[in-house]
Parts: sequence; structure tokens; C-alpha cells
Amino acid sequence: MSERKLRVGIIGIGMFAFKTHAARLKAMANAELVAISRRSPEALAGAKEVLAVEGAYTDWRELLDHPGLEAVIVATAHRVHAEPTIAALERGLPVLVEKPMALTSADAWAMVRAAERANRVLMVGYNRRCVGGWRAAAKALRSGLLGTVRQLSLTVSYNLRWFWESTRMPAAIFKAVQSQTFPPGWAEGRTDNLEGYWRCDPAQMGGGGFADTGSHFVDLALWLGGAPAVEVAALAASPGLAVETNLGIQARLANGALLSLTSADGVPAGAHHLTVYGDGGTLTVDW
Repeated sequence: MSERKLRVGIIGIGMFAFKTHAARLKAMANAELVAISRRSPEALAGAKEVLAVEGAYTDWRELLDHPGLEAVIVATAHRVHAEPTIAALERGLPVLVEKPMALTSADAWAMVRAAERANRVLMVGYNRRCVGGWRAAAKALRSGLLGTVRQLSLTVSYNLRWFWESTRMPAAIFKAVQSQTFPPGWAEGRTDNLEGYWRCDPAQMGGGGFADTGSHFVDLALWLGGAPAVEVAALAASPGLAVETNLGIQARLANGALLSLTSADGVPAGAHHLTVYGDGGTLTVDW
């Protein structure tokens, strides 16, 4: 007897959602992708053809009415995470929303309250906590191996070339979504054509690469540090762009540990380094 599959819908089937969420759902034995939504009819038609889903909608509200829908992934642009997330929760659907959760604390708390009222799962896509190396680091810190943690230093950098070059998507959807996801020349490092590109618009993005990919490492640092931040200071630089590309953060956690986090976007090669200093030892992770 075959195992029953969880029926999942994706709101915002862009390049990232296609490459990650849709691909993984199609490969899972206990879940199936049954509905997708995207505002662009052309991109939506291409995605529906390739993914062979039951339902495809230009209005995410109609997706929530799809027969037998049991869970939702929200992968829209950052500024429109809150409304579909809250609407799905109010219908009793568990939600995985992509990071960053929201652009304002008011929206984020509204999402949390909606989940509490509905008694449904609301999960933000901070998947670094699921990576084996980070889980091992967290286990070591929780075990007291380093003694009392006094300081964490995390340096991160990003380059989207890997994403562009590793996107082996069928032409039917790739041509429809690439111009809306990345501007021409982005993978080659060109920054002369970014005007109007949503990822360089603070009103839509909420910030630069740090507000997007970098938010993974804020989550990671606070998780490993074992406490929320109570004092924060930061400096940012935005050479030629409306959003920051370089950022430095200093923070004090509620347990007294100090946190230093630096972020660089658009550098030739992305690399990340973590060092944790404790009374009884030092933990270093490079990846």
C-alpha cells in the first residue's frame, strides 16, 4: 500500500522556488506539489508545463482554494510575505515562509499571532540549522565542551554566480523567469543595469544581500550563541546601490556573549568563517 502524500502548494514559483522547493517536493515520497502561483501568466504557464501540477494560478488567493490543499510554501518577494502567510494560516494550513520572514517587526508578529490563533505550524526557511556541521557545532556548544561561550565571530560573503550557473532549468520556465529574477549580466558581475531590479530596491527587498542570504547567518549566530541580542550596533556601505553590500555588526547577547558579524556581497568567491571562543576552548568552522 503506497504512503499517502501531503498536498503542498507554492505561492511565488520563481527561479528559486522552482530550483529548490519544487525540485525537492517532486523528489519526496511522502509529499506532492499540487498547485503553484505566480503573477506572470507566461512564467506560470512554463512552470505548470514542466512541473505537471494540478493547479496554476496568477492570484495566490485562488491557490488557497485548490481542492485538498494541505500545506503552503510562501516564496514571494520579501515585501509580500505577510499577507499570503496570514491568509493560509487562517484557513488552517501550515506554512513554510521563505526568509527573511518579513520586512517589519509588525508584520512578523502578525504572522506569529495568526499561527498561534490557528494552532498551526509557521516555519521560516532558515535551513542552516539542519546542516550536519552546524548541528555538530551546536551540540558541542550545548554540551559545555568550550565552557562558557564568551565571543562569536562570523564572517560571511556571497556570490550569486553559483546559483546562476547551477540553475539547470528547462527552457520553458527559465526564459520566462530569468529576466524577472536576475537582470542581464548579473552572473558576470555587471552592476550597470540594476535600476528597477527588485533586489536592489530597499522597499521591496528590505536591504541588500545581508537582508536576504545574510539573514541565515543572523539566525545561525543567535542559535549557536544560545540567546537573543540585547545591544546592537552596525555600519554599512552601499557603493553605487540603494541597498547595502558590505556590513559590520557588533552585538551583545542576553547571556553576556559578544557577537561580531561581517558580511560582503558580490565578492569574487563566497566563503564563510566562524570562530567561537569559550573559557575552555575555541571552535572554528570554515566552509
